[in-house]
Amino acid sequence: MTKRRRRKPEQIVKLLQEGQAMLAAGKSLAEVLQKLIQDWRMTYNHRRPHSSLGGLTPAEFSTQCASVPEKVPPTAPPSPPLQHTDLLT
Repeated sequence: MTKRRRRKPEQIVKLLQEGQAMLAAGKSLAEVLQKLIQDWRMTYNHRRPHSSLGGLTPAEFSTQCASVPEKVPPTAPPSPPLQHTDLLT
């Protein structure tokens, strides 16, 4: 299991200050929360490497998986056509 990194107090204060500034500029609480969530998703998926993905970000891992050709199982050989006599037995 990986150790979770905690945010530094300075980072939390910065987030709160950014949110407060957005509210003071007339943004709604919903808009502020949406911005915070978008920023978190960007960091989580595009900037923060994950040990469970071999040190890649989820975006890098997804791109890598998409570039690997999918193995298609071989098809069964065609069956011989039915003969009229096969239908009678």
